[in-house]
Amino acid sequence: MAFNGSEGYPETGCLEPQTQTTFTDAAVAGDYLFGQLPRVEPTSNGNVGEFDLLSNGTYTDEVTLGGKGSFTYDQPGSGTYSWDTTATGTGSLLEGSGSNGTSCIVISSTKLACIVNTDNSPSVMILQQ
Repeated sequence: MAFNGSEGYPETGCLEPQTQTTFTDAAVAGDYLFGQLPRVEPTSNGNVGEFDLLSNGTYTDEVTLGGKGSFTYDQPGSGTYSWDTTATGTGSLLEGSGSNGTSCIVISSTKLACIVNTDNSPSVMILQQ
């Protein structure tokens, strides 16, 4: 999905059916690779990496950040994730909080789509096993 930077609405994208119907920590546990779809702002940083959702509600990750004139290799992280109680049964999970928080939707047992909650230049990260 690409967004119009000045207007904030989707310009292009694709739809994929949500095939996962069990939304538990054990159902999504696994090691995912991720990357952002092309950034609207070519001068802003994007990221790629590895994200490991554990069946106990925690995660670990290794993220590489890069953009014009900037590159940071494998910044490790860890934290907790939880299911969004305001959207029960939708497969929506929340990771982190504040400027580091992301919201993810479970598409299948091997794929999630996530956004950074406070990103001024919207982008979508696809996590896939």
